[in-house]
Amino acid sequence: MNDHHNQRPSMSPIEEDQSPKSFQAPTMSRDSSFEPGPNSNDNNNNMNRDNEPSSREQQQQQQQQQQIPTFSTHSSSNSGFGSGSGSGSGSGSSTSNDNANPNIVSEEQLDLARASASRLGLPGPQRPSLGSTPSTEPLIPSDYDLSPSATPVGNPFSSYNLGVNTTSSNYNNPSPGGSFSSGSSPTRASYSQGPAPKIRINDMPNSPPTEDVDQVNTPPAVPDFPQSQGQGHGFSSPFSSKPTQSRGSINSIPPSPTNGGSKRNSTPSMRAGVVSASGVELNSAKNNIAARRAMRMKQAQSTDMKGNKYSNYTQPNRNAALNRKPFQSTRLKGEIYKPWLEQKDPALRWARWITIGSIVMGFAIAAVICWDGYRSVPSLGKVCSLINDDFSSGTIDPAIWQHEVRMDGYGYGSFQWSTADSKNSYVKDGTLYLVPTLTSDDIGADAITNGYTVNLTADGTCTSTNVSNCVAVSNSSQLTIINPVKTARLITKNSHSIKYGKIEVVAKFPTGDWLWPRISMLPVNNTYGAWPRSGQINILGGRGNNASYEGRGVDFAQSDLHWGPTTDLDRQYLTWGYREQRRTYYSQKYHTFGLEWNEDFMWTYIDSRVAQVISYRFNKESFWSRGKFPSTYTNQSEVIKLINPWLSSSQNVAPFDQPFYLMIDLAVGSQDGWFPDGEGGKPWIDQSGSAMSDFWAAKAKWWDGSWLSNKKTEEDRAFAIKSVKMWETC
Repeated sequence: MNDHHNQRPSMSPIEEDQSPKSFQAPTMSRDSSFEPGPNSNDNNNNMNRDNEPSSREQQQQQQQQQQIPTFSTHSSSNSGFGSGSGSGSGSGSSTSNDNANPNIVSEEQLDLARASASRLGLPGPQRPSLGSTPSTEPLIPSDYDLSPSATPVGNPFSSYNLGVNTTSSNYNNPSPGGSFSSGSSPTRASYSQGPAPKIRINDMPNSPPTEDVDQVNTPPAVPDFPQSQGQGHGFSSPFSSKPTQSRGSINSIPPSPTNGGSKRNSTPSMRAGVVSASGVELNSAKNNIAARRAMRMKQAQSTDMKGNKYSNYTQPNRNAALNRKPFQSTRLKGEIYKPWLEQKDPALRWARWITIGSIVMGFAIAAVICWDGYRSVPSLGKVCSLINDDFSSGTIDPAIWQHEVRMDGYGYGSFQWSTADSKNSYVKDGTLYLVPTLTSDDIGADAITNGYTVNLTADGTCTSTNVSNCVAVSNSSQLTIINPVKTARLITKNSHSIKYGKIEVVAKFPTGDWLWPRISMLPVNNTYGAWPRSGQINILGGRGNNASYEGRGVDFAQSDLHWGPTTDLDRQYLTWGYREQRRTYYSQKYHTFGLEWNEDFMWTYIDSRVAQVISYRFNKESFWSRGKFPSTYTNQSEVIKLINPWLSSSQNVAPFDQPFYLMIDLAVGSQDGWFPDGEGGKPWIDQSGSAMSDFWAAKAKWWDGSWLSNKKTEEDRAFAIKSVKMWETC
């Protein structure tokens, strides 16, 4: 025995060629005792200690050893751990205790097995790791039979699982990573590692998603049963003092989703009796995924004695965390810790008040600017109403309006004949219409061009004292014709006039080429001389041409002032403005055209005092200074020295410091440049002596192609006035 004390156990020829890593651990069997190696001294010591327990501690160890299975080799060849022929034989001496209970293994024998495994380079016995079991795989393989008559297998001594031999010849012991052989004679089981399971870090609650990590294969958990239930078939781990309460027992492992799919037949009464620590039957038909998940969530949300939730990584939640389904989302869930609510930052308070103060200050500054702007606008003062005509009477009120009858074109070279005929001016449905009609409808087309004379002075209808303004003769050889179009012109010269006040006229443009609607204020007395010395205020000047007209058609409305020492020196181009309708036309709906005027200012507007067209302050400079007139000018061959016509006025308002009356007119064409030459197919030239004849020659274009196109009615080509209001300062 001393010869074998320090010698390595001999191996079979096959084992001698294998490295220590490929060495297969001996199998365990419940029906054979552990046979020590060839160390006779250790055997003698074992025998002495087993036969003579000398203390209470040794008695307790013997009681614990009653639950530890024995180990034995089952190879007929020399294995180093088993008995048999060869240098490693030596059944050893056993005491009567071993014979009485062959399943008991002494502590010294267990130490010897550990020492032998260490010398051979094998890892020591280790408990199975529950943390390496993925949530998608069962901790206990479904092929294991859990019935009392079945023999538990798969004792996890190390990563090299030891096979377990049974006495039944028809029972196979499957292993997660390999296979165990069976038979009546003891043989060593072979084990081959399969694919390593994957650790999912997401198995821990609230953990961030990560990739699966491969690790070494972990043996399945071993169910612990009392020996009384298995009638000698129960197996207890040598590393636990109480097998029924082992942490690696079935009672501490939450049920796996695949336990219900076991293929082996087992005793129904036994399977129904397996109960988890949470009180849920593992093999019950009601044990579905939802129930197990609810159990795990209940464990994970458990609290301690103070009511605080356990951490997801503390012991009470560990089993539930290992079997929990991985999170599919990284969004934060549950209550979020908000430290900024516990203690408010003074900087946030200052930022809030600075923001609020800035807003208040901004509103205050805006209010001051608006107030200053409103204060800077001069007020018209108190005004008294003079005219408020909405034409609701159905007729043109002669107490307000007078028709002006003339044929001279009023100094603009217009082509219309202003009449008092009801066909050219009438009230319909509360609206005053000034309608253009053809003169040929009354005197014939031939009379327009040749051999016809119109004398308005003879019949007493002319309103002008100048005879030349009321007579027209047609002569084809001289290309003189009778005015081809009749319209109307209404004035308030004999009824109402104002010096400073306000005017508002609600009107709509006519549609038709070369139509010219006008709303003007003319001087009553011509205090400073003939036009334009005494001035003229055009509240509105428009055109009936469509919006495609280059010279501003029905989408433009203009205001201007006429003033100057002579006709040639009219400075109207210095005091004019317009407003444009970008989406609609002035001929599509009614608009309010207004004027406000006093000794300090004058402005015109459309629809609102804010939408001003022209605006002038009289206190800045006089109109003589505005016009920058020369000291002399040439009238044909005569050089004339210019004299300021407004020297008699002590104010800068002249020539607009006298009474003016209102005029509403619809003109046709002109020769003063209102319709620029060469634009929009204009059929005449302003400086031509045959301008009116040329216009009539193009009747098919402007009458048939424009005034009557698209089934237009008289009201469409008429200048429509809805109401007229006049106030004077008082």
